[in-house]
Amino acid sequence: MIPTLIVTGAGLLISVAAWRWHGRQMLPGRPHVVALELAGSGQRMLELLAALGGEGRTRMRRALDIDGWIILGYVLLLGGGTVLSIEAIQLAAEGGWRTVGTTLAVLVCGAVVVAAALDLVENKALGDALSAWAEPPAQAVPPTLANAAERQAHRRRLTLALEAPSARSARAATAKFTILAIVTPAWLLVVLTIIVTHALG
Repeated sequence: MIPTLIVTGAGLLISVAAWRWHGRQMLPGRPHVVALELAGSGQRMLELLAALGGEGRTRMRRALDIDGWIILGYVLLLGGGTVLSIEAIQLAAEGGWRTVGTTLAVLVCGAVVVAAALDLVENKALGDALSAWAEPPAQAVPPTLANAAERQAHRRRLTLALEAPSARSARAATAKFTILAIVTPAWLLVVLTIIVTHALG
């Protein structure tokens, strides 16, 4: 149990440190990474990247690199937690309850791995979107029809280039958040129910 506690504790420390580091990359009043993850369309992604500005886009690239540490942290934390829950169930329960609790913990561990894989897909898609960004032509002063047409053409090309990575990111992020939001609380509820029931019995 001691090695598992160490792994779980390391996951918690890495997660907290990485989240704080990641949060410092977000500029006040600018779009947050979750907004980009769930943009879903080239048009929306273009609007968000434009709103970030040059510094914001640079920081967002840095945040994606840091996100790798967040993924490692929650895999260690939740993976270690599922192993600890199996050990607790083995001590507290017997028969069918033990089988149910152990099976659920193993399934949750697999779900965490799937969520981490989706997170990596999402990060790759956001990285592709950031790489596709290109600054629009400078606004002519005074405005000209040729310049306006050039800017509109640039916007259409950029929207099209951002469409696929935006959709890919949204699909991966939605699946990831669904897994973590449903599976993890259900696992905790079942494990606690098993342990408390047998402790009182």
